[in-house]
Amino acid sequence: MSKVKFFRHWIDQDSAMKLVTSQFFITLYYAVPVWLNAQLKETQWNRLNSIHYRVIRAAICDYEKKIPRTVLNIISKRATPKQWARYTVAKTVIKLYNQGSTRIGALLRQDS
Repeated sequence: MSKVKFFRHWIDQDSAMKLVTSQFFITLYYAVPVWLNAQLKETQWNRLNSIHYRVIRAAICDYEKKIPRTVLNIISKRATPKQWARYTVAKTVIKLYNQGSTRIGALLRQDS
């Protein structure tokens, strides 16, 4: 977070969001299909959300938390951790369905 605050003095908001996306979110969501799933406890989801929004707030200089999270989502154009988890699961299921060579793909084809 401190690095984002440091760079924020010299770059605009759009560049700060690109920096956050390219450095922080790529690291945060690395190997998401393995660890980001419905089995996480609510406290873990809350912690992920907190980190997610803290970085976005640093990028847009909202240090006093005046902007609601729903507005932060619009400004940042970033998916929340739960949205990202659902997206990656859906993407994996679609890939399995299209391949049709796995048991899951075959089962999905029978249902349709």
